[in-house]
Amino acid sequence: MRPDTGFGNFSVLNTSFELLDINGTPCIKKIIRPNTALSEKMAEIKQLTDRYIKQLRKKGIPLPVVEESFNEGDRLIYICHFHGPNIQQNFSLDDLMQGDNDVVEQISKIISLAVQSGLFIDPHPKNFVCDKENVVHYVDFSPPYIQEFMEMREAMAEGEELEIIQKNFSYFGPDYLPFHFVGDFFNIYPEIPESVLSFLYETLSKNVAVRCEFRPFIEQAKKVRALEDLRLAKSIYLM
Repeated sequence: MRPDTGFGNFSVLNTSFELLDINGTPCIKKIIRPNTALSEKMAEIKQLTDRYIKQLRKKGIPLPVVEESFNEGDRLIYICHFHGPNIQQNFSLDDLMQGDNDVVEQISKIISLAVQSGLFIDPHPKNFVCDKENVVHYVDFSPPYIQEFMEMREAMAEGEELEIIQKNFSYFGPDYLPFHFVGDFFNIYPEIPESVLSFLYETLSKNVAVRCEFRPFIEQAKKVRALEDLRLAKSIYLM
């Protein structure tokens, strides 16, 4: 075992990571702790998370193998195959735009699968990893973006908090996933060049049913990101 090598820096949840070797297979141990009173419902959340993982797999979303998972007090533990650093760690903007690099193409196809299947996912670049063969996997399953969990979280909120949470949840849904993906690049690279935005837009448009021109698309992407930034600034957590 060796300690976390920085993956925790990419998690908004109270989550930590350890890299493991299980019979010669690189694995990552995810230790997930809620930031809200949902910690009292961890057994139920574990069931919802397992169902969410099955739902994603059934629709063809390329998730890593889960070797083991269990509750441990107020924590969820998932031990999964490790397929490498996430896109944010592994690639510069120039790397992503290289002609022989199809990482964004693969991500856009995963987003397309989610859109076509009516799935809710978090398309932030940190949630996609790339292995040595340049194959992309989606690795985020906490919180589980399924109706029962979202209703559980919404039941804990009221007023402005409830309004922000409901709107934020909708942005993980199929109608907003292309905007959400691009919007999160503004979080990583506040001065992102327009050439990169155009590349992302064109790649998504080729694989996903994007229903607006470039300028309105970018404005909507910024709105999606702005709401997430507002939620985080107010210390409102989804789990």
